[in-house]
Amino acid sequence: MLVAASMVSAPGTGRATSPPAPQSPDKTVDEILACQLRTRPLTNTVRSIKLIRQGRVGAENEFSAKVYGGVSRQGFRTLLIELRRPVELRGFSFMITEREGANHMFISPAGLPQVKLLGGASGGGSLFGTDLAYEDVERLYGLVRPGETHSLIGGDGELAGRAVWQLETVPAEESRSSYWKIVSHVDQETCVLLKAEMYATHDQLRKVLTADVESISREGNVWVAHELLMRDLRDETQTRMVVDRIEIGTLPEGIPLTPEELEEYKRSRIGSSE
Repeated sequence: MLVAASMVSAPGTGRATSPPAPQSPDKTVDEILACQLRTRPLTNTVRSIKLIRQGRVGAENEFSAKVYGGVSRQGFRTLLIELRRPVELRGFSFMITEREGANHMFISPAGLPQVKLLGGASGGGSLFGTDLAYEDVERLYGLVRPGETHSLIGGDGELAGRAVWQLETVPAEESRSSYWKIVSHVDQETCVLLKAEMYATHDQLRKVLTADVESISREGNVWVAHELLMRDLRDETQTRMVVDRIEIGTLPEGIPLTPEELEEYKRSRIGSSE
């Protein structure tokens, strides 16, 4: 059963794209982070996405998935990504849930109900073999790691003709992040992340995430980028994410929001047509 929701589709289907009222450039770090978080709605959302990975020699692999965001009965925010295609990997699932002041990651393979906790440095693992690491997904959807420090750097900047705030994030040592630091360029009009630079060491740039400015549109009360590109500079590969559809304010009945629910959910669906 679905509750009434705001449903939107890919660019070019009549979505609102008129520019919002400009934000004040004189915002604190906390205000910028809070505004940016609103562009990544997680509670009661469903996204249909495509991931197109291009290898070093140009070969492409395409994946499609559903991304569910909600709050468990225990009050923890949860993100669930369920792979739909290719068919042979259908049902492969990745979950992040907030528990006890930290984010916990779980995976469940296709065709099996077992759910495995990812520990230690496993956050550097790849989502479906793409250039998006589990940690990248965590950050992309605003599930912030505890203990990180954020600071404004370099004053106001400009990117793709838009004024941006430039933020530097330094992960806490105990988080075992794959990155030394992350430099974010946040649009001052919409608070959408336009670019993120992930450094493996102090001066070694490992990955760059960019948003297609033309794909930014209003979904309900928030602004969302519908096309993103992650480039891995070391491996010379890239993955494009396309958000084909977003439903805000609803979650299908029965979507699991804890690892225990995910195992039960998968047991009930194995062998069915889903």
